[in-house]
Amino acid sequence: MTSKDIAQKLVEAVKATPEVAQELIADPSGAVARVAGATDGFDLTEVVQEALALAADLKLDLSCVDLGKLDLSQIDVAKLDLVRLASVASACNVDMSKLDMGAVTAKLLGGGLFGGLFGR
Repeated sequence: MTSKDIAQKLVEAVKATPEVAQELIADPSGAVARVAGATDGFDLTEVVQEALALAADLKLDLSCVDLGKLDLSQIDVAKLDLVRLASVASACNVDMSKLDMGAVTAKLLGGGLFGGLFGR
C-alpha cells in the first residue's frame, strides 16, 4: 500500500468522523494501523502530509484538530513541510498557533537537520 493509498483511506475516515484527524495528529502510527491496516513499509511523515493535503483539497473543516498534540516522536520533523502545513491548516480551519514551534525547532536542532550534520 502506498503513502497516497493510506492517506486516501485516512481522509475517507476523517470525512465520516472528523475526530479521526485528531487521532492522526496525536498518534499517527496508531491511526494509520487502525484505519488503513498498515503498520510498515511506508513513510509516516509523508502519509500525514498527504492526508492533510487531501483534506485541504476537499476543504474539510478540521477546526477540532489541536496541533499542540502533534506527536513529534513519530514524525520526521526534517521532512515536515511547515509552509505546506500552514497552508493546509488555513484551508481546513486549524489553529496553527497551537503547534509547539519550540519543540519542532528543538527536534530539528537535536536530531534532525543539525543532528545529522554533526553525527548525532
